[in-house]
Amino acid sequence: MPDEILQNQRQTIEKFIRQDSPANQEHYRVISTGKGGGGFVAKIISKEYCNHYNLTAVEIGQAGTIPVAMGGLLRAVNVAEPFLSQGTLAAGTFVIVSRAGDKYVFSRPV
Repeated sequence: MPDEILQNQRQTIEKFIRQDSPANQEHYRVISTGKGGGGFVAKIISKEYCNHYNLTAVEIGQAGTIPVAMGGLLRAVNVAEPFLSQGTLAAGTFVIVSRAGDKYVFSRPV
C-alpha cells in the first residue's frame, strides 16, 4: 500500500482508539513511528475455515460515511478464537489487521 494510505490509516486508528468507548478499549495498540509495524482496517467478507477469514482492506473517510473497500481479498487469522473451533464473526465486521511474519492476524473477541 502507498505510504500516504498507511499514514492516513494510522491516523484514523489513533483517532479511533482515543475515543472513550467500551468497545474501543479492547483494541488499544502501539503504533510505531518507524517503518512497518502498523496495522490497517479491514472488513470481514466471509469465513474461510476455523478461525481463518477472508477480508478486504477499507479506507475510512469522514465521519458518517461508509468505509470504501480497496484492494483484493486477503486471508487473516483471528487469534482471539481457538485455532480448532469454528469462527463466529459475521461478515461485515470491521477489524484492525497486522502482519506477523508471512501471515495477516487480528484479535477480535467474540
